[in-house]
Amino acid sequence: MYAVIETGGKQYKVALGDRLKVEKLAIEQGASFNIDRVLMIAEDEQILLGKEAAQQPVQAKVLGHGRNKKIKVFKKRRRKGYRRTQGHRQGFTEIEIVGISDQVHAAVETPSEIAESAESEEPVEKSVAEADEAGSEIASQGDDTENQADEKHE
Repeated sequence: MYAVIETGGKQYKVALGDRLKVEKLAIEQGASFNIDRVLMIAEDEQILLGKEAAQQPVQAKVLGHGRNKKIKVFKKRRRKGYRRTQGHRQGFTEIEIVGISDQVHAAVETPSEIAESAESEEPVEKSVAEADEAGSEIASQGDDTENQADEKHE
């Protein structure tokens, strides 16, 4: 079972027990919280998307906070003597996924169930024949209205 979550403007594919570094969150170390922005939950062949997935929160635990390696920002304009060096360290929060909702709706059809239902349906030819009959009736009605219009103009 895995889920796709969104936090800090980025999307992550997570499974139970995964540890990942996300953008810094204002939650203290050791605290548990729910990630509400769940985009997808998948278990075997069953997939939940949209509102169904959003109703199934993912539980996470904060392991700690830290800062990434320093990156250097260097600006230069050639032949002008302009050089600027600046550094930046982005903050992060390390989290561990401790729970993904284990309730996958039974109403969600698996690909094998969709194939079985397609085999059990009536053949399409019958509905095409009905459509031809309905189309011919509509066409004959159209001829009557044209005749009436012609009579009015005469």
